[in-house]
Amino acid sequence: MSLLEIKNLSYIYGSGTAFEKKAVNNVSLSINKGEFVGIIGHTGSGKSTLIQMMNGLIKPGEGEILLDGNNIWSDPKKIRNVRFRVGIVFQYPEYQLFEETVEKDIAYGPKNMGLSNEEIKKRVKDAAYFVGLKPELLKKSPFELSGGEKRRAAIAGVIAMDPEILILDEPTAGLDPKERVRFRNMVRKLSEKMTVIFCTHIVSDIETIAKEVILIHHGKLVQKGNIPTLIKEMDGKVWELIPDADELESLLEQYPRSSLVSRNMQTVLRVVNDEKPHNDAHACEPVLEDVYLYHFGDDNA
Repeated sequence: MSLLEIKNLSYIYGSGTAFEKKAVNNVSLSINKGEFVGIIGHTGSGKSTLIQMMNGLIKPGEGEILLDGNNIWSDPKKIRNVRFRVGIVFQYPEYQLFEETVEKDIAYGPKNMGLSNEEIKKRVKDAAYFVGLKPELLKKSPFELSGGEKRRAAIAGVIAMDPEILILDEPTAGLDPKERVRFRNMVRKLSEKMTVIFCTHIVSDIETIAKEVILIHHGKLVQKGNIPTLIKEMDGKVWELIPDADELESLLEQYPRSSLVSRNMQTVLRVVNDEKPHNDAHACEPVLEDVYLYHFGDDNA
């Protein structure tokens, strides 16, 4: 049995008004215990709405969410317990810090779980150590920390609740390259102790960690599978060529699912297309970024 199962899930914002928008449209998927799942999609694709339904922050308009086989909304009075089991770290989580000290901020969740003071202290210490926060920072105000330290403090506050599932929503947004690498290494360790769902539009954040990838587009699930399989399906659909300067712009307009790569002091155009885009193009090995471009590259929404 799957740890988390979603059945025919839909959600509409502004239902019955002129601003009605179907953010999630009939999505079904299952996530097993111990999996690291990447959810990829544009900003506005419905990722955030989907994950907020996963832990009961938003009640589905249609469909159901099963945690260990039980509908999380079968008893609305117990939905708070679901949020302890399914923790979410939102985009820019440092803006959610509010306590007087870092220690108190990390302790907030465990305290609301009704744990003993001894257990709370242990969880705060362990979570801070895990995310790489030095002990001397725990007595400081969260607002005295650097941007990366704030991010880690916010994440420590969630993992201190020891959730079975950890959901990360665009967690590397705004981080510098060094902090992003450090964050990915931390998430890799987290995935050894809990189920992780990592939502992002930055493919490089998950391509070496995730086992399963889910692609969301305009609220719909358009593709799901393990990374090697998704990449294999792109064979014969990825092309490279070195374009003449006077034709580069027209090629980019004609093939929006493309990217530019600098190689050996030359500009290489990489095109994702079902057919050969140019006489001088040659097929090349696909990567996960090509899967992303294939499904979303020509979408200007």
